[in-house]
Amino acid sequence: MQLLVRGKNVEVSEELSSYAETKLAKVTEQLPTEVAVELDLSQEGKSQSLAEVSVFAKGQTLRASEGGKTLRAAIDQVDANLDRQVVRYREKRRIEPRRRAPHHE
Repeated sequence: MQLLVRGKNVEVSEELSSYAETKLAKVTEQLPTEVAVELDLSQEGKSQSLAEVSVFAKGQTLRASEGGKTLRAAIDQVDANLDRQVVRYREKRRIEPRRRAPHHE
């Protein structure tokens, strides 16, 4: 996983960055290792925090955006949202048949 953590109107500390990496690592274990993940954290006023994550998976980009009272709460909520999306993404890739023409001998 290649994680990029950016902050808007908030300074991203090393502690917050490592927290986000541990939370998102559980989700991205289900995806290939070369997946790029971008996490944007922003503070809107004193009581509202927002976390937006983009996962650039093969063939599809998964996006989730959640808000919370603290940045950690927003990261937790976006992690739960992204977990549901990754499960659905994996099921689609496994269930749908390959779209190729049959081989001619």
